[in-house]
Amino acid sequence: MRFLIFVLFIGLVLCLTTIPLFASNADAMQWDEPLRKLEKALTGPTARIIGGLLIIGGGLAIAVTEGQGAKKFLWIIVGLGVALNAVSILKQLFGEGALIPI
Repeated sequence: MRFLIFVLFIGLVLCLTTIPLFASNADAMQWDEPLRKLEKALTGPTARIIGGLLIIGGGLAIAVTEGQGAKKFLWIIVGLGVALNAVSILKQLFGEGALIPI
């Protein structure tokens, strides 16, 4: 009997907490605005300049470095540069349709 009351109570709580979810606007998800801010930060001129400098500087350093540990670290630097420029590169190659519209 206690188990049945407990299950009914949990069911009632779940039903009452999901009602606001059904009433929300389906077009605007709660994470849309933070994703827009992140996209603007990754496509701005500062991010492109930093990414370009990381790629160029890391590539030159890899060319003149002999130690394996240092090369691994420098490849990480180059990878960060590519990651910063990924959104800009996709937009340049494929236009605005390359990214999922947010």
